[in-house]
Amino acid sequence: DIRLYVLVTSWHPLIIYLHSNGLVRFATDPYSLDAQSLHNRTAHITNYTLNKRSTNFRPTAAVDEDGTGSKWTLDALRAHLLAEVGAEAAQGLWAAIDDLVVKTCLAAEPSMTQSYDKYVPPEVQSQAHAGVFQLFGFDVMLDADLKPWLLEV
Repeated sequence: DIRLYVLVTSWHPLIIYLHSNGLVRFATDPYSLDAQSLHNRTAHITNYTLNKRSTNFRPTAAVDEDGTGSKWTLDALRAHLLAEVGAEAAQGLWAAIDDLVVKTCLAAEPSMTQSYDKYVPPEVQSQAHAGVFQLFGFDVMLDADLKPWLLEV
């Protein structure tokens, strides 16, 4: 999965910043739909804490090894996709991810503004740049067609 870092500095109007880097985490065993493999968590879950204990975990020992191993930077994934699928498909993926982030924030906006109104004092809300922000980790998985799917925020 891909971990994206998203900063929301305002819900109304919606102002979102998507950090240019993030993490890419891989399961350490091959994925399979075979019922016999369903017990194998390191084939079906990309959680770093779980996979780093696997005998198949490959750490990245140096910066120049980014893009090899069980955990990459988002920059390494960008370079890999550019080489494997080309610029047009890679740009389409990043546009789809941007769209996924915006639509997720739009879906959350009513409850987030309700919480803002409830917990942020009115005297702070009236300030133009009150310094109120929220940082989110978006976990996204790509399917074989490079379609991004939101796993969790």
